[in-house]
Amino acid sequence: MPSNPDITSYGTNEFEGDSSFLAIDPANLRKTNRFRPGKRRRWFLQFMMSSVVFVALASTILGLIEKGWSQVRALAYRILPEPIIEEVTRKPVTETPPTEDPTYKVQRSKLTNEDAYLAYLATIGLENIKPEDVVRPHRNVRNGVANELPPEKYWKKIKATLIVADKLAGELGVPLKAINSAYRSPKYNSACPGAASNSYHTKNMALDLMFACSPKEAALAAKKLRSKGVFKGGIGVYSSFIHIDTRGRNANWGIPV
Repeated sequence: MPSNPDITSYGTNEFEGDSSFLAIDPANLRKTNRFRPGKRRRWFLQFMMSSVVFVALASTILGLIEKGWSQVRALAYRILPEPIIEEVTRKPVTETPPTEDPTYKVQRSKLTNEDAYLAYLATIGLENIKPEDVVRPHRNVRNGVANELPPEKYWKKIKATLIVADKLAGELGVPLKAINSAYRSPKYNSACPGAASNSYHTKNMALDLMFACSPKEAALAAKKLRSKGVFKGGIGVYSSFIHIDTRGRNANWGIPV
């Protein structure tokens, strides 16, 4: 122990005689150690791992929500008479029936591959629509542009739409007056007033139909068939005919019914 009376005694000191000793507050020591490099690395790793877990969890939750919504949509399409979630578009009614169009004419000569196409159509087994009814609109001429039969690779694409049209005629119990339009070649399609450039007519998947009843009545019957799952596709309502196609998703446009 120091013998100098001027030095205040602090009790037993293991560092007696060491003038460099300084008392350090343990709280300050812990605060200082908190920011040591090792601590920072562990904090960063914990933060990254937490972020990865959060992202994975969020992704899983979103996937479950999307899956659940898909099931709700599927259920709605099965049970609702007019699905509230279907795509509904209200496009201007600009298309004109061929018989009312002053630029409309009819080709009189036989079309290329006409006999072969008629033979294919006969194999579909339609009850209310004749193969010649389907071929007739391919004779149309508008503004000097002649339509033509679809390429052979497109022939089978019209089958689903024809089956729907045939069932529709049976449901209505009235004759089919005419098919205004079936396949349209791209060049002929561009000559049709109001026709969309990517029309399903150019893919041989659409029909414009005139029945011996009002277009609204025909459209309502078509929507009932669609609600029963007979097809998924578009229904357009015009002043004297309806459009149907089998695009694989539902859409409405034209005159409200």
